[in-house]
Amino acid sequence: MFKYALSSLWIMFLAWNESAQIDGSRSVKQINCRTAPRLSKPKGNHIVSVGVVNGKAIDLVKPLYPLAAKSVGVSGVVQVQILIDGRGCVNEAKAISGHLLLRPASVRAAKRSRFSPTTISDHPFWVYGTIIYKYLPPN
Repeated sequence: MFKYALSSLWIMFLAWNESAQIDGSRSVKQINCRTAPRLSKPKGNHIVSVGVVNGKAIDLVKPLYPLAAKSVGVSGVVQVQILIDGRGCVNEAKAISGHLLLRPASVRAAKRSRFSPTTISDHPFWVYGTIIYKYLPPN
């Protein structure tokens, strides 16, 4: 009986472990952020700030190089501050630095990006973060 109980627990562990992602967190149902209803921003201490979030992206959309910026040879770095909801969807995006001609394309790309949800003790949290886009000089 004891041997059977251990093997049952082992099978349950393997089944749970197969649904785990590489980083150890449980897999999250993939949602389409473009069609999913927008969530309202939480009040109080339910938003965490995490810094640069490029590495947490599931789908980091690359911005199109604006034709006006390309024609005048503009390049550089644009930082976009974003608010990611508990599902990993970008709720808000605002350019905080970078050339004015590159900012709108960066904000559009940031809004279409998707991130792995941040959880603390299995509770989803909203996250403030920054995406850094680098525009190389046009050839």
